[in-house]
Amino acid sequence: MSTTTTTTISTTQSNIKLKYNIEDIVVDLPSFSKKFECNVCFNYILDTKKKEARQCIEGHIVCLPCWQQSLRGRKECTQCRSPVESVSKLSRNRFMEKEFEETLVKCPYSNQKIIKEAIGTQSINNINPNLIKLDILCDSVVKFKDLDNHLGNECHHRVFKCSCNLYYRIYSSEDHNKQCLLSNVKCEHCSKQIQRRLLQDHYKNDCATHLSKNLSKLSVKCDYQGCETELPIHKISDHITSHMNHLHSTIKQLENKNKEIMEKLEDVKSACNRSILEIVFLKGSLNNVRLGYANSLSSFWAISDYKSKLREYPHRKFLDSNAFNVGPFRFNWRIYPYGCPGNPGQTSLHLTSVELQGLDVTVWFNVRIENDNYLVERCKTFCFNEVHRTENGFPRLITSKELVFECIDKDGDLQIFFDIKIEKVESNEQDPLFS
Repeated sequence: MSTTTTTTISTTQSNIKLKYNIEDIVVDLPSFSKKFECNVCFNYILDTKKKEARQCIEGHIVCLPCWQQSLRGRKECTQCRSPVESVSKLSRNRFMEKEFEETLVKCPYSNQKIIKEAIGTQSINNINPNLIKLDILCDSVVKFKDLDNHLGNECHHRVFKCSCNLYYRIYSSEDHNKQCLLSNVKCEHCSKQIQRRLLQDHYKNDCATHLSKNLSKLSVKCDYQGCETELPIHKISDHITSHMNHLHSTIKQLENKNKEIMEKLEDVKSACNRSILEIVFLKGSLNNVRLGYANSLSSFWAISDYKSKLREYPHRKFLDSNAFNVGPFRFNWRIYPYGCPGNPGQTSLHLTSVELQGLDVTVWFNVRIENDNYLVERCKTFCFNEVHRTENGFPRLITSKELVFECIDKDGDLQIFFDIKIEKVESNEQDPLFS
């Protein structure tokens, strides 16, 4: 039996969340970069997330992360040396902020890549081309300050996600509502508002008017996707049961198949790992090997509230940093606040190897501790391996008392700056003997 329905209420909808950077939407990027580029890190002083331009009393401007980084060391402007107590004491450059707000930008819906990333790869493959035409893009250009209003209220190319998990453009909302399974429709028999997906069930079980008139001859369509079977109501239950039995059997087969695939995948992974190690660490010199990634690192280790930690680390007790990579190797710093074994009253600082994988690794490293007019700096070259010591450094870097009085900042924190470079890599595996 054919029935007609009328859509009366739309389901819940929401704008998709677009992810984009300022360079994706700004109209004149060269001009924008010239005006708003930070001369320290070359990122933008203002962008889609940073809305405040901070400057010193002399008008020198850098981006907020650069201000924060520089003020951790010295409380002054890096360009004119004028005193700066904190980021909150910096003034705002209202002229630059206003100029940024007036910048002309393109609607993000003009960029097909942004739209696809917001929808997601899996959903892109399942979208209805009648509801979303990805090649039709917005050509609007607005001021940055008006962009949110344009995206929220004006853009005719906005993409919405319905609570039924389908995507559609705002101009195709009517077409979507006509087929959305969660839209309410009016039952032609009892005039109740019923979700479209529940309409057949309503006919079969709830609609008293329909049941009283057509129970004996009522035919219903199978609810399973892809099944076009239409049967009398008293037979549909057995039909659905057969679907469920088949589905259960299929699921079991897929689970067993998936288990086999995962086991084979683990075997392949193990074989690949062994092959990779064999390729990378073939016998012979690996001196001056061109690593596929950086073989040096410059950074710092910040130990917050160092003073309060001293009582927890007496002589011979140590504190480790987080592990970090230099090239393919992992290291961490180890500090003995009151000295390593045999060096009481001294602050000892060692570089520790975490994973060497059968190699001799020659490392040059330099450490520096500075605070106001005080500076401690040491450097060393050492070969780490799995046979000899995997920890080396400076057992008498500075006396424990001198470190506390000269090197800790006013907040009680200790910052250790360091440079590390991998200078030489050799295999320590022995060649096999043949006769």
